[in-house]
Amino acid sequence: MSRRVNTAARQTGMIVLVIAIMFSVTVLTGAGIAQDRFPSKPITIYSGYAAGGGTSLVLSVLAPVAEKVLKQQLVITQKEGGSGAVSFTLLRQAKPDGYTLAIATSSINIHKFLGTLDFGYEAFEPFIALNFDPGGISVKTDAPWKNLKEFIEHAKKNPGKVSVAGSNPGSVTRLQLHLIEQAAGVEFNIISFKGAAGPGVTALAGGHVDAAIATPLETKAMRVAGQVRMLGVMSEQRLANEPSIPTCREQGFDIVSATNRVLLAPKGTPADRIKILHDAFKVAVESPEFAKFVDSQASAKVYLTTEQTKEFLAKQDQMFKGVIDKAGLAKAKKK
Repeated sequence: MSRRVNTAARQTGMIVLVIAIMFSVTVLTGAGIAQDRFPSKPITIYSGYAAGGGTSLVLSVLAPVAEKVLKQQLVITQKEGGSGAVSFTLLRQAKPDGYTLAIATSSINIHKFLGTLDFGYEAFEPFIALNFDPGGISVKTDAPWKNLKEFIEHAKKNPGKVSVAGSNPGSVTRLQLHLIEQAAGVEFNIISFKGAAGPGVTALAGGHVDAAIATPLETKAMRVAGQVRMLGVMSEQRLANEPSIPTCREQGFDIVSATNRVLLAPKGTPADRIKILHDAFKVAVESPEFAKFVDSQASAKVYLTTEQTKEFLAKQDQMFKGVIDKAGLAKAKKK
């Protein structure tokens, strides 16, 4: 009888042990699934450009929409300096887990050719193109020049004396100024403003410079307030949402250039996480909120897949290298 009791007890103990093991496996598996879910915490996005500039405005509209898709907060962190160089350097040092990103303008294609950085877009995982804004040149509303031709004629008569606000050397706006100089045969007194074109437009409105290079998006508020007006936009044709602004090309200056914005993740970020991020921002780019923003702010949206974004950046590399070489701006590499 005692043997039967002992056997039954052992069998009962084994059953309990098996149940306990199965429960533990279930709990651990569930914990693993929860731990692997992405994103499971807030995501940081570095912005290397000044608050109030076009990049800041674009992010302010896209981030809230993407947050709803990701179900996590997107923390926009200002890391200004060197026309995005500071933010790119920090991103390169970040862990490739998808929790640290950066927004980049076309400066990601410029630094390596100028010699200010020894890497470019290929050092990251570009995963979506968001937006582009053509450059433009603006003056105060009460300035004596009514069109780009008059402004250029004045600059020719006063070489090196006409002050034009731009961003730091290595920025898109700085190269756009050089494009104007080359196309028109003039020399400006270029005044650098940290971070983006926004501060330069503010300086223009305050009468501290004669002109400013900036996108229609970055000048919109000041133009609506009647403080500045745009002499010409660097698009191939007039903008549908700003048809009153003439292009540089139609005024006799063949200048076409834009600020393009893309999102980057650290090199080696897992492909499945890249897809999640891409899909969330695709929803944001195609959202009614962003459509309303670009229409009201003289901006433009563009959506490119991850592969298309990489192909686009490769073409931008070729274009900017040509511009920089022609301007003689490339720094000699140290041996």
